[in-house]
Amino acid sequence: MLADRDGAKQRLRRLARYEQGASSGHIRLTIETETLLLPGDLRRVVEILGGDPAKVRGVRFADLVARGSLDRPGYDDLTACFLSDGKPRETLMPAKEAIRHPALFARLEAERDR
Repeated sequence: MLADRDGAKQRLRRLARYEQGASSGHIRLTIETETLLLPGDLRRVVEILGGDPAKVRGVRFADLVARGSLDRPGYDDLTACFLSDGKPRETLMPAKEAIRHPALFARLEAERDR
């Protein structure tokens, strides 16, 4: 992703609904402060899915979530969880868990898609 800095900037601007004149700092702040997640959502993901921050092979969404701040996720935490190779991550939860926790899953999808 960082090998193509210009492409990465364009993807970030598109994902953050870049407005002409907005700085990268403004985009980062917008991603951090306009989160659609409720307090405790990321902690629940780690608990429900057994997120392991030390896992290096077969890393899942929950493992990435476990590596960041669970209470106040910042820009780096959110982009690490919800983006994969500069694109929105396809799989957030297994289907059976999404069915068991529909409200949480809906917020995760909405956060990823914003």
